[in-house]
Amino acid sequence: SASVSHVVALSFGTMLATEMAVRHPDACDSWTLAAPSLAGMPHEPAVTRRYLDLYAMYRTYGAGPHMTQLWMASPPAIFAAINDRPDARERMRHVIDKHQWHELASDGMRQLVTRTQVPGDLGAVRAPISVIVGDEDLLTHKACARSLASSNPNVSMVVMQGCGHLPLLEEPDSAASLIATHLTASVMR
Repeated sequence: SASVSHVVALSFGTMLATEMAVRHPDACDSWTLAAPSLAGMPHEPAVTRRYLDLYAMYRTYGAGPHMTQLWMASPPAIFAAINDRPDARERMRHVIDKHQWHELASDGMRQLVTRTQVPGDLGAVRAPISVIVGDEDLLTHKACARSLASSNPNVSMVVMQGCGHLPLLEEPDSAASLIATHLTASVMR
């Protein structure tokens, strides 16, 4: 059977990764949380409105490119830096176009975020945790990153200059280098 040694998560995925780490603190050799979110944390009002708009659009029209167009529109500035990079924007649009939005059909997303996560929940994780955030990310994600960085002595935080909410996608070469350094350090422990 295959096992997971390292988890790299971005944005909403960091809520899932954090929950995995809290429930199974010894399961992985390292964790990388980029543009972190915690369930129950305050969110940008524009992001909350966008989710409500997506939910309403999905209920009316179902999945399709219209969902991608709405999701990638600013404000909020979730995709602002990607939208400034035409090649990256097109790749992202193509990926999102394939998304079926089942979490909106079943209300699954709401169920995922009902448990309030607090940074201190990561206190039992002994594996190294890297928190990566763009210096131009949304305020709530930068605050979450700072809170996570102070939650556990095994957490290190890196701020990627010139990046917004999706630093792993906006500057993939720099992000890959940061993650490789983190993974190498975790293996050397």
